[in-house]
Amino acid sequence: MTVAINLLPWRAERRARRAKRFHRMLISVVTLGALLAGSATLHLRQALSAQERRNVFIEARIERLDRDIRRLDELEREHQRIQAQIDVLTRLQFRRPHSVRIVNQLTASLQEGVYYRHLSRRDGALYLAGVASNDAQVSEQLRALAKAPVFDIPELSAVESGSGGERRFELKITERRSPWEGLHAPEA
Repeated sequence: MTVAINLLPWRAERRARRAKRFHRMLISVVTLGALLAGSATLHLRQALSAQERRNVFIEARIERLDRDIRRLDELEREHQRIQAQIDVLTRLQFRRPHSVRIVNQLTASLQEGVYYRHLSRRDGALYLAGVASNDAQVSEQLRALAKAPVFDIPELSAVESGSGGERRFELKITERRSPWEGLHAPEA
């Protein structure tokens, strides 16, 4: 005798439990995946929003720095312009005593009986027109000018006799370079 055991309902029940468990696991995994995807999307959106805010901030800073750089360039050009003016004024200031020395030497070297009618200065040279009583005074005047420390050897260009016996003369004197020429103001 054989006992007949029907395992079909037990298998069906086990299959149904496995199917339910599979469906629950599937639903759990899908729900967990959806939650993770939603969380990742939310995190990425927040990160993107934060990066966009940082980009806007950086762009604003860059624009501000560009304005500052343009302002600094303007200030640098202004500084160079002012420095050039200072250099010109300094050179003029250093040359001022040289001009005074020239006039002092002209008057100190003036011989008795000689006087100047005209004086002009061009390109580092003085052009003098004067009157002397005789030729000897013109010669003495040339020697006196040659001895002056601010002049090179004078060049006599013309000597004419005047109506009253006086001698009219014209000469050119080259100035010696001043030790202060080309000197610049000390840099701060």
